[in-house]
Amino acid sequence: QSLSEQSLASVSENDKKSEEIPIIKASKITNENTSIFPTFSKQGNLLAYIVVTDTLPHMSAVQLKLIKWDNNTKNNTSSSSSSLDNSNLESEIIVDIVENVKENEFPGLFGVSLEKNCFILNDKYIILTSFWRSNSVLLSISLETKKVELLSPKNSNQSWSIVDIFDDWILASVSAPNHPGKLFLTKIDNNNTNNNISTNWKEIEGYSQIETLPIKYDIKKINPSTNLSNESKFDESFDAILLQPSSSSSS
Repeated sequence: QSLSEQSLASVSENDKKSEEIPIIKASKITNENTSIFPTFSKQGNLLAYIVVTDTLPHMSAVQLKLIKWDNNTKNNTSSSSSSLDNSNLESEIIVDIVENVKENEFPGLFGVSLEKNCFILNDKYIILTSFWRSNSVLLSISLETKKVELLSPKNSNQSWSIVDIFDDWILASVSAPNHPGKLFLTKIDNNNTNNNISTNWKEIEGYSQIETLPIKYDIKKINPSTNLSNESKFDESFDAILLQPSSSSSS
């Protein structure tokens, strides 16, 4: 048998093997038009994702939704097809859009993305970064009770964001207008009677090589003018950040 005949036989055999490989088809598993950041839990039985309402502007409030993947796929995957039948897939709203935001209360999720390791504490919670008025904060969300808690310090004038999550450890960056990001680390725990998550943030010293800038800042809460009509939607206070030279800086 010549070399060319051997090559043809090999190609023919490979063609036969390739015919046995199933073709994986893409399936739409959500009903929303804009579903982003799909993320599986560590055990692979939960699928979380963010839903953006099409009529809202950029960086507006979003929803956090969840699909119990294990049960749905067992009931909806056909043995004769490699595609997924999503007609009975059910998603659950874990965090909804807050229509009427109250002073000093959770305003909803804004500017959110899901980290690949966002599921923590045996997949019972999701950790994420979200905007809260003029700051970014760290939030924990219970998938059982749908309770949203602050993980970053309350009343902080600094912005917190997730750098990485490993097991139940969180590495976060903390920054402000007068200093670059500093690294903080904590191990999260919920071994208490209220089932609340506890943290003990520790700064990683020596990370930031840039000194604090010679400016000071203050977050001012501005109330709208009383001359606005009753039909105006801008009837809540908003934040303004005031930057000034510090008293020790040279003018």
